Amino acid sequence: SSTVPGAARTALRAGLALAGFGIACQLAREPTPTAWAVVLAFVAVILLSFAGLWQTASSWSLSYNMADPEHQTAYVSTFQLGYSLQAVLAPWIITDVIFHAGDGWLVFSAVVVAAGVLVRLPVRHYSRHQPQEEEVGDERAET
Repeated sequence: SSTVPGAARTALRAGLALAGFGIACQLAREPTPTAWAVVLAFVAVILLSFAGLWQTASSWSLSYNMADPEHQTAYVSTFQLGYSLQAVLAPWIITDVIFHAGDGWLVFSAVVVAAGVLVRLPVRHYSRHQPQEEEVGDERAET
């Protein structure tokens, strides 16, 4: 979505899709018939694909729309540091924590849903401190 509230909803959708991915992965860890494992793998890939698309759309929209227009480059650059941190930590978390914990994928699912929900906190703060659309329109008409 191109709006901040819409991007927050998209972030939640991404978190829910990632949680579904985690649940499918957890179920696939259990002894299952081959056909069921293939179905779970297929569902996991589809959910992961949609989660990636929604997360990317949400993050770009939030990073641009919530940035101070006069310092947008600095804001977006700082926002992108999260991707670097993710690239460093994710392999370790997945291989050493999630794979070794009995219910690791379920914990992963809970964390990503929580992250999707928590995106609303900064969005709510941002929305409270933005001028109403009418005020913005009035200011532009006066200049």
